Amino acid sequence: MTTTILLAAVFGIVLAFVLALVFGLTRKFPNAGAGTQAAAGETGAKAMVAVLACRGTQDASLPKGEYTGVKNCFAAKISTGSIKRCTWGCQGFGDCVKACKSGAISMGKDGLPRIDSGLCSGCKACTVECPQHIIWIIPRDSKGSRPVCSNLNVNKDTVKENCKNGCTKCELCITACPGQCIKMANGIPVVDSARCTSCGTCAAKCPAGVFTIM
Repeated sequence: MTTTILLAAVFGIVLAFVLALVFGLTRKFPNAGAGTQAAAGETGAKAMVAVLACRGTQDASLPKGEYTGVKNCFAAKISTGSIKRCTWGCQGFGDCVKACKSGAISMGKDGLPRIDSGLCSGCKACTVECPQHIIWIIPRDSKGSRPVCSNLNVNKDTVKENCKNGCTKCELCITACPGQCIKMANGIPVVDSARCTSCGTCAAKCPAGVFTIM
């Protein structure tokens, strides 16, 4: 039985490595940088920027156990589902950093990526690279409130067990919003940016602090 478990673990690690290698070699990214922003301006296209939708720091969302596999986010995701207790949180290996051609992303000491909006070209390389789909591309001139959480767990009782900073689905933001701009979708609040006035009521009422005002 022990030998079978050991072989299964080894096979899982090898499979993760092979898939990560193949996946990494087959993805192509557009060049990022100032040139991309200039081109956007010349063509009249709306300038975009990357934002992170996760607050699952190393302290907020603890690891499920010791991960000994390939040290990249994709391998961690396909081999474990998530190395953190939060299934939807950042894996923390910085695949997005490596993918960014404009040097706009760096890893913070808390285990989450930092995005320099001034350097970001909105090329989407990081969003393609992220296996958790927690880096979003939004218009650079976006206004309004934005939730910074991707935890889709609808079981309120276990959210805080998985991430101390996770949205608890209390829906206080919905009832407090004077413009009725917020609704719940797949376990996270969604803001109608066309109607949001950036009043900040949702951010003030949210006990988990998952809202940011742009």
